[in-house]
Amino acid sequence: MFLLLLTTACALAIFYIKFTYTYWQRKGFPYHEPKIPFGVLDAVRRRKASLGTAIYDVYRSNKDKVLGIYLITRPALLVRDAQLARDILSKDFESFHDRGIHVDDEEDPQSRGGIFFLKGRDWRSLRIKLAPSFTSGKLKGMFDKIEDVGDRMVNFLNNQLTDDGVKEFEMKHVMGTYAIDIIASVIFGLDVNSFVEPSNEILNVSRKVNEPTLGSVVRGTCQFLYPSLEKLFIRLGWREEAPNMMREIVKRTIEMREEQNISRKDMLQLLMQLRNKGQISVDDNDWSAKATDKAVPKPMSIEVIATNLFLFYVAGYETTASIASFTAFELAQSPIAMAKAQRDVRAALAKHDNEFTYVAVQDMKYLDLCIMETTRKYPGLPILNRQCTQDYPLPDSDLVIKCGTPIIISLLGIHRDEKYFPDPMLWEPERFLNGKYEPAAYMPFGAGPRHCIAQRLGRIIVKVALAKLLLNFNVELNSERKEIEIANFGVPIMAKGGINVRLSKRNPMPDEATKCYNFSSLSASYISCCGKFVLYRNMFLLLLIAVCTFSFFYVKWIYTFWKRKGFPYLEPKIPFAVLDPVFKREAALGTAILDVYRRTKDKVLGIYLITRPVLLIRDAQLARDILTKHFESFHDRGIHVDDEDDPQFSGGLFNLKGQKWKSLRVKMTPLFTSGKLKAMFETVEEVGDRMVNYVNAQLSDVGSKELELRHVMSTFAIDIIASVFLGLEVNSFEEPNNPILKIRDKLNEPTFGSVVRGTAQILFPSLEMLFIRLGWREKAPEMMREIVKRTIEMREEQNITRKDMLQLLMQLRNKGQVNENDNDWSAKATDKDSAKHMSIETIASNLVLFYVAGYETTASTISFTAFELAQYPEALEKAQRDVRDAIERHDNKFTYESVQDMKYLDLCIMETTRKYPGLPILNRQCTQDYQLPDSDLVIKNGTPVIIPLLGFHRDEKYFPDAMRWDPDRILNKNYDPVAFMPFGEGPRHCIAQRMGRVNAKVALAKLLLNFNIELNPVRKEIEIANFGVPIMAKGGINVRLSKRNRETQ
Repeated sequence: MFLLLLTTACALAIFYIKFTYTYWQRKGFPYHEPKIPFGVLDAVRRRKASLGTAIYDVYRSNKDKVLGIYLITRPALLVRDAQLARDILSKDFESFHDRGIHVDDEEDPQSRGGIFFLKGRDWRSLRIKLAPSFTSGKLKGMFDKIEDVGDRMVNFLNNQLTDDGVKEFEMKHVMGTYAIDIIASVIFGLDVNSFVEPSNEILNVSRKVNEPTLGSVVRGTCQFLYPSLEKLFIRLGWREEAPNMMREIVKRTIEMREEQNISRKDMLQLLMQLRNKGQISVDDNDWSAKATDKAVPKPMSIEVIATNLFLFYVAGYETTASIASFTAFELAQSPIAMAKAQRDVRAALAKHDNEFTYVAVQDMKYLDLCIMETTRKYPGLPILNRQCTQDYPLPDSDLVIKCGTPIIISLLGIHRDEKYFPDPMLWEPERFLNGKYEPAAYMPFGAGPRHCIAQRLGRIIVKVALAKLLLNFNVELNSERKEIEIANFGVPIMAKGGINVRLSKRNPMPDEATKCYNFSSLSASYISCCGKFVLYRNMFLLLLIAVCTFSFFYVKWIYTFWKRKGFPYLEPKIPFAVLDPVFKREAALGTAILDVYRRTKDKVLGIYLITRPVLLIRDAQLARDILTKHFESFHDRGIHVDDEDDPQFSGGLFNLKGQKWKSLRVKMTPLFTSGKLKAMFETVEEVGDRMVNYVNAQLSDVGSKELELRHVMSTFAIDIIASVFLGLEVNSFEEPNNPILKIRDKLNEPTFGSVVRGTAQILFPSLEMLFIRLGWREKAPEMMREIVKRTIEMREEQNITRKDMLQLLMQLRNKGQVNENDNDWSAKATDKDSAKHMSIETIASNLVLFYVAGYETTASTISFTAFELAQYPEALEKAQRDVRDAIERHDNKFTYESVQDMKYLDLCIMETTRKYPGLPILNRQCTQDYQLPDSDLVIKNGTPVIIPLLGFHRDEKYFPDAMRWDPDRILNKNYDPVAFMPFGEGPRHCIAQRMGRVNAKVALAKLLLNFNIELNPVRKEIEIANFGVPIMAKGGINVRLSKRNRETQ
């Protein structure tokens, strides 16, 4: 049942997406043809690419300046032109000043006040306040702490290396630990050493941030793709653990510093100045955060401080570690660049009295070039996102970007574009010195007012790590140049398999002559701080979670329906209600309803089939009244049919409603008279003889063999349908590839369409209506239509008459009625009746329904009866004698009359259809308000009704010793006749029940005449399979047979 819900949800999503996927076409923009249902994220779903590389691949597939794309169901505009991208970020910033990420100041303390999330004036105000935190003076004040962490990294690496050996390090792990300690010390003011203390507070927070929990995955994705869903999560109080842990650290540290009047040169201290004084001091030597009397109100809450520090962590940790690691990797591939970088570091230190200072690091100009080239080839974030905040006409175009449109700028695409950066895959720091690039295209830290506020701090941190590395270690050169393969997960660019660099200890060397480099001013801007965003490897799961989240709250309200109506009801389990065991694969639909039937004594019981309220009728007399006496209030099945748009099923007797059903029922009833069945009997017997021949071929002359009788009898049923209904000369016992078997295979194949439409017909009729209107067709009815059309045309052209059901339907088609004369099978139209009274589609629809209804029930009834006969020797003997006696009474001929005269076999079949009804439930729909007898309760028009046949037929109240198979109970009237209705009851009872009984009797009689059914040594009950709607035996229906001696026949 999980599959059914899943496919139903996906079906809705597909048709919604198909319409959504015309958005850019309707707006007149060039667009990338999307793949349902993930759009450009299809490669992410298939785990072939990360988000950044998926967008990069789209960037490379097109030459337009802008390109409409789809992030699952969200239309977004990919900007491919570097100048336009820069204009959007800077010159035309007023039209694109927000990121389109939901923030709720009132309900979401985790994102409240975060500079990454804020919009408009709120963002601008906070940006102005925070900007002084990153001046050169403030960074210089924090430099000692940065260097301390750098020295701890050097100590860690020294401990890993021998004095004369070389070792390969996963550099991302080393630099990740370095970045964590920088953040702990410089941002949060914590004295930790993650190189030797793997369980410190900040590492615990880091693990929580990177842990792909349900909350982090869903909220991270929804922030980017579904802001409205993110809003719902916030309002429902869905919180992430990591920001709360961060808040506690910040709160505790602030309180301690304020109580003990502690001042420390770090980012937290500056934010405490903002909190207590309303601004950051312009004096770089003033780090006091003590509030004056005048500034007693707190202009910044602890939550806002914690949110921004958390964002600095998320933005800084990954980019710092990646830039430092990628740079080390590329240096190991470029010996000239390596020599220049080493010389640059030593020369800068020599210039500043060999002291490792802020000024000395700033003076490492070639290292700046290396970092610039790394952030070009491997931008910290491969994309930037913005949202259009007012309609924006594209320059030199008639196109207008509408307010609210998400904008994606592929930094990875622009930075690796030959047009902007010649030979882009070559890591070449000198390109920035020589001007071999397009400056407008270089924007690794973003551009304009929302460029990364901390880019200067980030560059210093990376330079310290690289300078310490180059001073203390040899970065061993790679024997051959190779490209890093980008991992297929995450949002930042990460290396598949890590970033491996070989290091050795560096011997002290004399100073080398320095070389001066002249640099033009560098226009660099950093990608904006990005909140935690994890895209789970399976995007399909995210879609499912989103659907289920909405469904959960909708279902909770739906599940009060029967309570609100005053009916007794069964407390439902969210989200599958009485179908929960079906979902768990513990029961089939029929046995799930049987279990519910047994749990209460009320005459009626309100239940839920997933989200559909349904009334279960538990009283046999009330059920019979609904089907017969009060038929006018329950004359439909509640299954959608569309005469105009659904040619496959529109004319099917099972589906039709009201007057249309009544009219067709009257016309079709003569198809199943005794006279018509008698005329077709010869064909039925021929199929029975083929079944006998097949079983004979399976058995030796002596001894017995166990056969899976369900398979044998289903083949018999298939050939009955092929021959008696469709007029096809087939032998499925010998020809496994005939046309009717192909139709069976298509009908039994659990395709997306068949599963969804079958479920929707019963549970969601309005959804079935949508499928029909969208032209969703099933293959099996189309195949049936072609067979019917071809057969009808052949018979009419060649004036062929055959005694089968198709011939009678041709009479209806050509003459408007079935001939009363049982000897007249001609379907030739008279001039007067030349107009067609029944379409080929209607004929095909009804033949498909006869197949579906007849194939399963015929096979099951025969098999179950044979199985039960093998357990009851007296009944078996009576049945054998009954068959022989009936044939003897009719001159030893196997005829329609002799089969009809097999009265005990009738009892056997009746008892089988009691214990194993063909369908375990009947469904109806209330068509006008109906007051329950002896009650104030009213069943409202439109209410679905379920009659549990399996429940009634196995209820001791109606059938004593109900699990005992006892044909004589029918003869002795040891049961309540009101409760026995295996073929339904009233005007809509099974129209073909007489034919079904004849088919089953023929098969059983042939079996009893030609074979011994070996008795089971121990009586046992059939275990009902946990799937399907009809009752099916788990493991099949195994019966042991042997050939019957001629003398005993």
